[in-house]
Amino acid sequence: IFDNQDFTWGVALLGAGLIYSIAAIKYGTERLWYEDIMPCSNVQIKWLWTIIKFIPVEFALIWGWWVFQAASWYPGEWYKFWPILKYQFTPGTMVFEWLVVTLICIACNSFVARRLIHSNVIE
Repeated sequence: IFDNQDFTWGVALLGAGLIYSIAAIKYGTERLWYEDIMPCSNVQIKWLWTIIKFIPVEFALIWGWWVFQAASWYPGEWYKFWPILKYQFTPGTMVFEWLVVTLICIACNSFVARRLIHSNVIE
């Protein structure tokens, strides 16, 4: 049942990169570089922060290619996720796993936050 975990969470990291890059683009990559990174970083590679603009394209290409592959592996069933043992490598299974973990994190958020609220108190 855990055969697809490397793949699922590898693509989830691409999704996290997509979210970060969209936020950086909205904030402004030039502003991000000059105001937030350059003053406090020893890595003085400006173009590294400029290529963030290409990450959404990279994500779209990789995700699109993978959905195309899944459609060839599971013709007519590439979007299904249940039973998971049958559809381990479909986009449906991947999105289902992300949603389950997201819901668990949201459900546990206030529980964890209440226990951490006093951890930053300086006495």
